[in-house]
Amino acid sequence: MSQQPSTFPLLGGMDVSTSPLLMPPGRLMAAMNYEPVQEGYRRLDGIERYDGNSPPSSARFWTLPFRNGVMAPAVGQIVTGNMSHATGTIMALAHLDEGLWNNSSAAGHLALRDVAGSFTEGEYLYINGVLIGTVAGGEAQDYAPTVALILDYTALAQDARRNDVGRVPGSGPVRGVVIFDGVAYAFRDNADGTAGAMYRATLNGWQLVNPGRWIRFTAGLSEIADGDRIYGATSGASATAARVVRQSGNWGSTAAGYIVLTDLDGAFGAESLTANGHASATTAADTAITLPAGGRYDFTIHNFYGSQNREALYGVSGAGRAFEFHAGIYVPIETGMGAADKPLRVFEIANHLGLIYPGGSIQLSAPGEPMIFDAIVGAAEIGFGTDITDVVQSNESAVAIFGKQKIGTLSGRDAASFQLSELTEEAGSLAWTAQRLGRTVYIDARGLRDLAATNAYGNFRAGSLLSEMTSYFAAKAKAGVSPVFSYVVKSKSQYRVLYSDGTGLTVFMGRKAPEACLFTISPLSLTCCATGEFSDGEAILAGGAEGYVYRLDSGTSLDGAGVQAFVMPASNHLRSPMIEKRLHKTTIELDAGVQASVGVTVFFDYGADGQPISGSRDFTARGSTGKDFLVQAGGGLWDAATWDEFFWSAPLRGYVEAYTEGIGVNFTPIFACDAHPAEPSHTLQAYTFHWSARKLRR
Repeated sequence: MSQQPSTFPLLGGMDVSTSPLLMPPGRLMAAMNYEPVQEGYRRLDGIERYDGNSPPSSARFWTLPFRNGVMAPAVGQIVTGNMSHATGTIMALAHLDEGLWNNSSAAGHLALRDVAGSFTEGEYLYINGVLIGTVAGGEAQDYAPTVALILDYTALAQDARRNDVGRVPGSGPVRGVVIFDGVAYAFRDNADGTAGAMYRATLNGWQLVNPGRWIRFTAGLSEIADGDRIYGATSGASATAARVVRQSGNWGSTAAGYIVLTDLDGAFGAESLTANGHASATTAADTAITLPAGGRYDFTIHNFYGSQNREALYGVSGAGRAFEFHAGIYVPIETGMGAADKPLRVFEIANHLGLIYPGGSIQLSAPGEPMIFDAIVGAAEIGFGTDITDVVQSNESAVAIFGKQKIGTLSGRDAASFQLSELTEEAGSLAWTAQRLGRTVYIDARGLRDLAATNAYGNFRAGSLLSEMTSYFAAKAKAGVSPVFSYVVKSKSQYRVLYSDGTGLTVFMGRKAPEACLFTISPLSLTCCATGEFSDGEAILAGGAEGYVYRLDSGTSLDGAGVQAFVMPASNHLRSPMIEKRLHKTTIELDAGVQASVGVTVFFDYGADGQPISGSRDFTARGSTGKDFLVQAGGGLWDAATWDEFFWSAPLRGYVEAYTEGIGVNFTPIFACDAHPAEPSHTLQAYTFHWSARKLRR
């Protein structure tokens, strides 16, 4: 019988529960480091170090042709042109096209980074005053004679830049990271682990944010406002009152609170203060504001005051007081709980700042006053009855509160109307997994759930969003593997969760039913996460156990390592499970940049009875020999390569054509890559089997 093509879109995500015979062809029986997106399955994007300076993926290389080479330069040496005075750093051993060094006939090109200036044709090249050759043409940026060299040189340039990206200073893991007003901030313990510190990402790397000093005052006579200059009547010290917090009493006689100082000149003692030419208050000596060591940070961003440019960052760590950060000013928040004032989570509701404490205590500030927790002016306390694992903003006047075995909704506008409504005591959230992406989702021991479905079904399977992944979640629970954090990728309509074993789950929420795939970031160990906006778009940052901060979905490598990934779609019987068929070839439709490496293989009859895998090779064995592939894109034919590696070039889209001959009643394709660290991601969109029918298998 003549060949016939059958095409199958690659979508649907992983399914570890459905029988292979019943599974749609585009779903996956297994996968790693591909993610479901609108167009199909996309190879995992990169993860690269971040400190505010240029990222590793921005690094560039140059090739400089030379002739009359008399001495091979060493990696790391700086080469200089004798007339142009242009310079560049040697990245790799010189690439020779002809000739020899020992008779001054070597010719080829040098791979350079950090080039300054432009070299001149015919000028001499020197290293440390020693002649090494003559320039044979101008330098070319991001160009090399072959695709393989382009990738290698790109990776070397990125490695050099990566080594310049610094850790957040201090010791231990990064305990918190946040993006506020387009700038990244990170929190880490100091070198001896006795206190915490806050750092800001800059073009010069991580810079310490000095929290400054503060003073407490009582007997406030005339009001001191933010920005006033205050003076000590006895010490002669002066400072700007950057933030004035009145905790109790009234200006005129009984006002008491504290003042955060900037532009301090001298030292305040126990004395009277004057401001605006009037006696204002009585103060104690100024002291340094310190951050506690340890904990894990949680943040919210909100403008409680309504005026322009008053949006502020509010944070907690579970190890010390909450704080406000605005315009470079760090302000501790005291709720009056004394030594127990160590909130774990923070949120906003109806213009009240909410703080969550151990045991399920929820403290709400006065309306429009995030620094004041006095019931007389509208603050409130509500008990949840159990430890709280997560809190998610549902709308302006409602938040979802999660415990391990309880879920409730806090709603209202003020202390008189706040109400905690219990949704269920049959379900609860694992810590750090609740997120809102159009709808509120969370993870428990049984799987990914929707808050609305939980309200309707409780802790039953009917409320699960990924019933086909039930055994996956059960295995994680049985192994005692817990989530580290979760986050939302708005640009991809994805929810992601990372587990403590270095693996994670990506869930695409852009179709009627969610679709999931697995990923791994091992050996990286991440501890916390933040999302926000940079000038170049959506940004996802994660703190690491070794003190680095990483930008996720950035660059092409996993901190310098190439991405290894595969998908195994469902075993495909081509709608005739008992008819024996001959498979002739397999093609893949994909979307990629100018370089991509993909491998194709197929096995037959579920791999039973010792049936061989067509084109069988080790997925991780780069450069192995085996079955060749014809790669076609944009109407042109390109280099053939082995089953597990080929390079493809095309303007936008192309396809892989692999001759995967074999006979069986069903075929199971595997598409894999062992990507070069500099190789961009690609998206697998569909595959086609070219086959012919044979006979009924009895």
